[in-house]
Amino acid sequence: PKVSVDKIFATASVDEKGTLGKLSISGRLLNPTGVDTVSVKIEVKDPQGKGVATWGNEIKAFFGDKALWETSFKNPKLWSTESPDLYTIQTTITSKGDVHVHQEKIGFRNFEFVKRGPFKLNGKRLLLRGTHRHEDHAGVAAALTEEMMRKEMEQIKAMGANFIRLGHYQQSSII
Repeated sequence: PKVSVDKIFATASVDEKGTLGKLSISGRLLNPTGVDTVSVKIEVKDPQGKGVATWGNEIKAFFGDKALWETSFKNPKLWSTESPDLYTIQTTITSKGDVHVHQEKIGFRNFEFVKRGPFKLNGKRLLLRGTHRHEDHAGVAAALTEEMMRKEMEQIKAMGANFIRLGHYQQSSII
């Protein structure tokens, strides 16, 4: 399409009680032909796929990062290690008849490192049990298959981990 989403930046936060979630969305467009205006529609879907909020507007095409929309939710479904519920942000850009759709996943959670105390997730103490992971394997180096990655994640979970520290480079979005 003439204009597309280059990147969506979404920041989800929730108060300590988990009763008020806030969502800030900004974006960056890819506009190689210099189109003047675009129609932007953002839809937020809950973890079950139900639409919970929508925003849309005709705006002047922009370069660089731009704040697009801020909204709030009462009692959002919280992300946790036991229940990793994610919301979907679907951004649709329409320009001169071309349509581009982009999706991102986000989770609402509140976390706190208590000074000289425990780590808390959504107000509850959580013992972080984890490991470090590099995306490589004997015989294939960094060319792991999706099946190999899934098996490795299952092994990490089976050993009781709820936390993974990733290697110092970009890893596959599959994990």
